[in-house]
Amino acid sequence: MGRPKKDPPLIRSDLFSVPSDLSIDELRALSISSNADLPTFLTAVHWNGGAYATFPLTLSPDNQRVLSGSCVLLGELFSDKSFNCNLFWNPPQPTKLILSIPDLSVFNFPDGKLVSNYLPSSAIPHSFSQSASVLSQDQLTNKGVSPFTLRAFLHPISDEFIKIIILLYPCYEDTLLQLYPLYKDPRFPGLKLCSFDFPLGPPCNASPISRPWGFPILPAIIPGSPLSDLGPFPSGTDLRSALSAILHSAALPEVKQNLQSFNLRCQEILAKGVNSLKFCPPPVLWPAAPGPAAQPIGWCFFLFVFLCLFSYFITFCLFLISIFLLFPACFILLLNKATCFLLFNNS
Repeated sequence: MGRPKKDPPLIRSDLFSVPSDLSIDELRALSISSNADLPTFLTAVHWNGGAYATFPLTLSPDNQRVLSGSCVLLGELFSDKSFNCNLFWNPPQPTKLILSIPDLSVFNFPDGKLVSNYLPSSAIPHSFSQSASVLSQDQLTNKGVSPFTLRAFLHPISDEFIKIIILLYPCYEDTLLQLYPLYKDPRFPGLKLCSFDFPLGPPCNASPISRPWGFPILPAIIPGSPLSDLGPFPSGTDLRSALSAILHSAALPEVKQNLQSFNLRCQEILAKGVNSLKFCPPPVLWPAAPGPAAQPIGWCFFLFVFLCLFSYFITFCLFLISIFLLFPACFILLLNKATCFLLFNNS
């Protein structure tokens, strides 16, 4: 047997210390109506329109709890970047894929996870070229180059930056559904298109609160109802736990280097089933949310225990006293009845 794998090291930061609640004014400053308000929300941190990861949290109708949270990407990742098509298809001549991702919000990350849904190639600007000439759809079909699908994987690499890994699948999502029943599993492999690092935030030491609160970044808050000065509103612990759950869920994708190895791996998964899928931890891991702090045992607890024990003791004493008091009376009564019985029989 091989040695057990060690857990990845945790991301460390002094900003995890000194946890505190957010005031009602700070919660209002972090509030947005929907994800559509995120670009305006990020103006406070001087966002320049580049790739950026944010984490909106939706509150319950009474604003006391966090109902859900997610990662939302914004900004441009790259423009007119060239990729070698021979890694993803088998065209007879060298062919290039020219791709732009002007707005990362096209990737949707459901269920509070850091793995996106599949994105069709029709949702992003792209073209194919050969010898500097753009290929038509008929030419692409003749060369065996098909529409494709993308999927994004995220994992934090520090308390300030996150990495995106984009996988390419050389077919429609419907084709994946028909061929591979497990294709939606986050562990399902793919062909690596690219990877980039960019900021996550906004950082807690920037606007709108500009102070430590026990977490390196701040969430955007979507209230369930208008926030009231009288509350209720979520505790800092609940907000930090929701953010930690999202960032701690990161995993690396299983990457195949070319179309042949991808097809062979998919056939293996079809033959062996879900147990053949592999979980790949990231190189560093965001710390899990800490459990509730142990409450100190005060004098009230000791008083409660003392009163319980004392009441049991008094009950037991009263029981013994009742036995000693009743026993002589019962003995005399029985003795009188026995005497009467003997006198009656003698007469």
